[in-house]
Amino acid sequence: MRLPLVWSEAGVEDLTTIFRQIMEDSPQGALLVDDRINDQIE
Repeated sequence: MRLPLVWSEAGVEDLTTIFRQIMEDSPQGALLVDDRINDQIE
């Protein structure tokens, strides 16, 4: 049984901050990290 994931406002802000920090050094790396996170929560 899968439970729904509900993002808190703080969680969304944290993820956005992490994504932007990675994007500064490696745009492709940021997209890969984002894809991996999304794959895991699906």
